[in-house]
Amino acid sequence: MKKLNKNKVSRRSFIKTAATGTIASAIVAGFPDIIPATVLGSNSPGNRINIGAIGNGRISRVHDLPGIWRYDNARIMAVCDLDSNRVTDAKKLVNDFYARQTGKPYDGVTGYSDYRALLANKDIDAVVISTPDHWHALIAIAAVKAGKDVYLQSLLHSRLRRAVP
Repeated sequence: MKKLNKNKVSRRSFIKTAATGTIASAIVAGFPDIIPATVLGSNSPGNRINIGAIGNGRISRVHDLPGIWRYDNARIMAVCDLDSNRVTDAKKLVNDFYARQTGKPYDGVTGYSDYRALLANKDIDAVVISTPDHWHALIAIAAVKAGKDVYLQSLLHSRLRRAVP
């Protein structure tokens, strides 16, 4: 018969020591006692689509943004336009909507003047493109390359030279 080596650790001893160490480190490090409700349930961040709105003119403010507000699982977190006044107006419009909805002051919308900066934001899942038609294809291609889902109201042009300025 084979003699057991006394220097070897048994599986049972290893598991007991590892479990004890894990529990002790969790207590020392501050194991969370309370998990906020925002982490769980239907309104958890993982169940929400974060949206950036590119182009904040009349169509965006009157049709596209209010269309997104109807869905509890969608949140507009960024707006973008070349015109700084439109960015300011869109931020105010969206922040005011979420403030009315929650009954608390809200200032969670980021403004961008360059769509490429908005697309670089890893927290944004999808974009709504409400720019003049000739910009749709260029921005949509960049958005897809950045890993974003894209919503456009109008069709892309059938010829590339019409679609790209």
